[in-house]
Amino acid sequence: KAFPFFVQIEDNVLVSIRTSHLLYLVLQPFAYRAELNEVIQERSYNFEHKDVPTKLKERGYLVQPDIKDKKAATLQIDLVVQKEAETFVVEVKDWGIQTRLEERPRFDQRRRDIEGIVDGIKYSTKGTDLIPERKPSLTEKITWVKDNPGKIDFDITKTQVKGLIITRVKSPIQEYKGVK
Repeated sequence: KAFPFFVQIEDNVLVSIRTSHLLYLVLQPFAYRAELNEVIQERSYNFEHKDVPTKLKERGYLVQPDIKDKKAATLQIDLVVQKEAETFVVEVKDWGIQTRLEERPRFDQRRRDIEGIVDGIKYSTKGTDLIPERKPSLTEKITWVKDNPGKIDFDITKTQVKGLIITRVKSPIQEYKGVK
């Protein structure tokens, strides 16, 4: 026995408080999509360009942001950081704000996307089709940093260069192919 979402009594349609709340949860992300996307973009930019570098500096890391290879225009590194004998090539991802629906599929998508960062695959969708696109992998970026120490503001020649992915939300995996 199910209770209907809408009950019509004569010329009146009654909607319970619970039903209106449920409709709000479902429809709110669609009604305010443009505003939500604006907030997501600003928050993502601040996380990558302000929050993460500031926190790493506070913890004693040397930080060089936004490195680009002029020869290979698609190679862009969010951060290279160094502390003591370790240098990290860092990718920063902010997946914190999402609609309130489908939390488990999003968790699985984050796992796929993190593995894609390491493997050099960016995923997008067109309708229901998943479209993989080749991008420079984090391992290629690590190799580029090792091969181009003069492009880094600090001496990395006596350090171990590793990959690191920093996300705002808890990562679904702790390590993948040596990248934490």
